Amino acid sequence: MNRQGFTLVELLVAVTVSALLVTSVAGAIHSTLRTARGQESDSRVEERSARALELLRDDWRGRVRAVTDHEAVKSRPAGSTVLVLVTTADSLSGARLQREVVYEASEKGFKRSADGREIVLIESPVTLDFFDGATWRTDGSGFPRAIRLGGLRPSEVSVVR
Repeated sequence: MNRQGFTLVELLVAVTVSALLVTSVAGAIHSTLRTARGQESDSRVEERSARALELLRDDWRGRVRAVTDHEAVKSRPAGSTVLVLVTTADSLSGARLQREVVYEASEKGFKRSADGREIVLIESPVTLDFFDGATWRTDGSGFPRAIRLGGLRPSEVSVVR
């Protein structure tokens, strides 16, 4: 007797094996895409943090003086730290004029204001501390020798001198 085709059992086994393979491949693709999205998000955070540090370093290097009696310092929201500099550096426009730059660090993130423009540099909690030559403080009274920006990533702190 000449047998042609497959039995019902053989078809069921083939369909089951195919379904398991398709499910496994779909799961692997989904996992890969989720990992790629996470890495892309982390990359954007890293890029924004690096840009914020670059701007802060440029402004700090070009500083003429720190302003402690500025309205932004006096009226800062609770839980925030404000740094006001008069600086000759401005990485955004490339100009070398003296301008006032205001940085605000808080639970809401890290902002930079200059020339009537406000830019949110980091959208996660950030701390800003000032070194007076002996200790780190949260108020920038006097002329700090260094500033410390914390919270960019878990357990990361960057010091600008």
